[in-house]
Parts: sequence; structure tokens; C-alpha cells
Amino acid sequence: MSELLGIAAGVGSAVFGGTAITGIRYLAPSTDPFTLAAIRFGIGVLVLFPIACLKQERWPSLRDLPVVALLGILFFVLFPVILNQALVFTTAGRAALTLATLPLLTMAVAALLRVERFTWRKAAAALIALGGVAIALWGGLAQAPPDSWLGDLMMLGGTLFLAFYNIWSRRFIVRSGPLRFTSLGMAVSMPILFLIAWLNGGLAGLADYSGTQALVALYVGLVGGALAYWLWAEAIARTTPTRVAMAITTNAVAAGLAGAVALGEPIGWSLLLGVVAVAAALALATRPDRR
Repeated sequence: MSELLGIAAGVGSAVFGGTAITGIRYLAPSTDPFTLAAIRFGIGVLVLFPIACLKQERWPSLRDLPVVALLGILFFVLFPVILNQALVFTTAGRAALTLATLPLLTMAVAALLRVERFTWRKAAAALIALGGVAIALWGGLAQAPPDSWLGDLMMLGGTLFLAFYNIWSRRFIVRSGPLRFTSLGMAVSMPILFLIAWLNGGLAGLADYSGTQALVALYVGLVGGALAYWLWAEAIARTTPTRVAMAITTNAVAAGLAGAVALGEPIGWSLLLGVVAVAAALALATRPDRR
């Protein structure tokens, strides 16, 4: 049951994060990457930290604090800033497609670090999922901005960071608790993000936000910051790194659909076929391993 809850949490996180990618894409032309991350996780930590204080979980130990802080900077500073900058150059659908390589990258890193056994079944599931995402977004991939390759390359580097985070963070999440681990990582990252955003003059630009931009920013913080990242930590605590990573493939479908509805980004009729392929891949990847 814990394994299934972990997979469900990962899928929920990926879907919510996918819709947030569209919101970030909407805000990206008028807001620098550090300010976007500061908005997202500033709102996120304001929501999560009080709840974490009330929840019956352990805080990370003093011995673990330096590593937890570094993991927080990796997850809440480096990865989202790369994502935000990439969305200046590429579309939400293309960014999510690149992010869908996470299962393959996680599998490779996990095998390299000897923390998870490589299996051809999981490799096949990851390839099926990646193919499903490509099919789902095929209609919009051909119509890309001129510098989309640069955004795609940034996303690939950010995805590799995320693969290492999934593997390195698990034992620390299990030692304390998903909510307190996540909220502490956000809290450590906040001063860095806000300082850089302030030095860049990005915070001053928030006063010029329209009502629509303010609502989108609030959605990105509440859903894409607090809820999505809490669920992701819950998933890491309950299942293996590769199975958590498999959930990210639903992010691409959610981002592509949300981008088509909210931003008018092109998407083909093949979305349904892509969804079926991703669902089949998840079912294959989550079958119990043979002993």
C-alpha cells in the first residue's frame, strides 16, 4: 500500500507541477528566473512551514542539516532557476518532454551509484513513457521558437540535477519526514533566491504585475510550489527513485494540455494516445520486482 501511495503522490506532484510550468511560461517573459523561483518557493514555504511545525514528524538532525541544506539549494535554487530560464527559450511542452527523460537518467545514475538494480523491464517502461510523451506533444514540437534548442539543453542539465536529488535525498527524507524535510529545504533556499532577485531588481518589478499575473503567481506558489514539492517528497519516501521518476512523465502531458488551453501552444490529436502509452509504462514500471 505504501508503494502505491508513493506512486500516486509522484503522479499528483507531476500533474500539479505540469500545470505550474504553464504558469511559469506565462510569467517568464516579464520576470527573471530568480524572482520567479523566489515567488514560487516564498509562497510555498509560507504555506508548508507552519503545517510542518504542527505535523508529527521529526526535524532533520543537526548531523544531517548541512546535507539537507545543500539538497535544498539543489532542488529549490539550481533546478527551478534552470527550468525558469529554459522556458524563456522553449515551450512548456518541449520543456516537459525533456523532463520526461528523468526516468532514464535516474536509472542510469542509480545503477552507477549502486543504489538500485538495473532491469530491462524498467528501461523498457521508461522508453515507452518517453515515446508516449513525444507522441502526445508531437503536434507542437515542430513549431518551436528559434532558440528552443538552448532551452532544451538547459532542461536536460536541470533534469540530471533532479535525478541526483531523487537518489541522494531519500535516506534523509526517511530519517525525518517528507513535510519537514521539504519545508526546511525551502526555508534554507529562500534567502539566496530573494537576495539575488533583489540585487537583479526583480523584486521591484512585482509592483507592476497585473491582476492576472498576480493570480498566476499565487497559483504557481500554492500548487506548483507547496503542494507539488510536498507530494514529491512523499513519493521519494515511499518508493524507489526510478519509480518516482516514472511519475514525471505525466508532467509532460499536463504541461502540454495546460499550455494548449491557457497559452494557445499547439498540440496534436495524439494527446490521448500519449496518455495511454504513459499509463501503460507506469503500470509496467510499478510491477513488483522479482526476487
